[in-house]
Amino acid sequence: GCGWNVIMPENGEIDLYAVWLPETPESEFTFTVKNNTATVTGCTSRGGTVVIPATLGGKKVTAIAAGALKGLGVKKLVLPPELSTVERAAVTDCGSLTEVYLFDRIISMNDASFMNCGGLSTLYIGAARAPVYHGQKHGTYSVKFERLYTARGRKLIIINGSNTAYGLDTAALISMLDDGFEVANFGFNWKTPLTIFYEVAARYIRPGDIVLSCPELMPQMWGENTASSTMWEMFESAYEVIGMIDMRNYGGILRTFADFNRKCIASGKGTDYDARYKDVNTYGDFTVLKTPNKAGDSYVQTAGRDFSVDVYLQKKYVSNMNRAMDACRAAGAEIFISFPPTNKNCLSAASATEEYRKAFESEIEARLHARVISHISDYLVPGSWCFDSDYHLTTEATKWRTEKLAGDINRAVASLKAEGKR
Repeated sequence: GCGWNVIMPENGEIDLYAVWLPETPESEFTFTVKNNTATVTGCTSRGGTVVIPATLGGKKVTAIAAGALKGLGVKKLVLPPELSTVERAAVTDCGSLTEVYLFDRIISMNDASFMNCGGLSTLYIGAARAPVYHGQKHGTYSVKFERLYTARGRKLIIINGSNTAYGLDTAALISMLDDGFEVANFGFNWKTPLTIFYEVAARYIRPGDIVLSCPELMPQMWGENTASSTMWEMFESAYEVIGMIDMRNYGGILRTFADFNRKCIASGKGTDYDARYKDVNTYGDFTVLKTPNKAGDSYVQTAGRDFSVDVYLQKKYVSNMNRAMDACRAAGAEIFISFPPTNKNCLSAASATEEYRKAFESEIEARLHARVISHISDYLVPGSWCFDSDYHLTTEATKWRTEKLAGDINRAVASLKAEGKR
């Protein structure tokens, strides 16, 4: 699809094939024309697949009105590339609908646009406009994704917030691991639900792989499943990953996608798919030089960060995380939990105590389907080791963290072998 990844073979040549479906006949639609564009107002199709034409009455289709697609037996719905508006309840009472294909010119849409369509699970997205974020930092998701799906050996997949993007030397980590692993560093922005990365990774996991997370103290890192506009910056040049998740597990997917497109179109910016962010390597590490902050040991980004069981290990979050982790486990992976390097100055009074931190570790093992391989206390660092965040290490401190994490992984893998699990 347009806006999806293609890995070129060494000879630089590849055959691409158009994927298409015939448009549903115009006679099966009612529509209005205003300002030289068409709005779909009704549909009489009885087919299992409905493909809304790019034009009706010779005018580009840019909107679907409320109630236009009501009570249809459609299973697959394909929306036209110039569509910009899907009104509230535009698609309603379509209980058989499971798949929707749409494009990134939609700027007005939300979850209520598909009302009483409880079976809608899969969203396929194509690019109809030039990408905006592909050459920027968040646009490097495609680099990490390529590494995941081209890996041929045993994989260590690091699913995380930004502490591993900024605070890990993956090449050095590989050299320190006792067992040979191909490593993909999916450290990214905390505003993307971590479970999305687990669901995608599950598609590529083989027996013997390991999934490792070092979640920061943010709800999205522990199972909060509301989408954000920021996460689309990461998926804009790898739209296919959205088709790998069950969108019923998330809130705000449709709304935030429309919000993101509106922002991109309003910016008037665009780049091409040859653009690459220069400060990311093939493993997914951000390689920008990370110098110590000017505040030194007294540095604090956000005070009061708390290893709260009630906040981060609440029932609904745990359920979401275990669902996603279990998908990886079913494919043959072991799930490891470590901890991010954390500025000790940012902790709450309770989290500053060893007893409180150990209780958090114990509850992770009791509630999540994962193995805790580290201790929080071992990853508390002075403020002077931080770059521009309580979780982002300087280049020098990254070397320390990489070595410490390698040791934890090696010990955990040795324990699995002793238990006969590897």
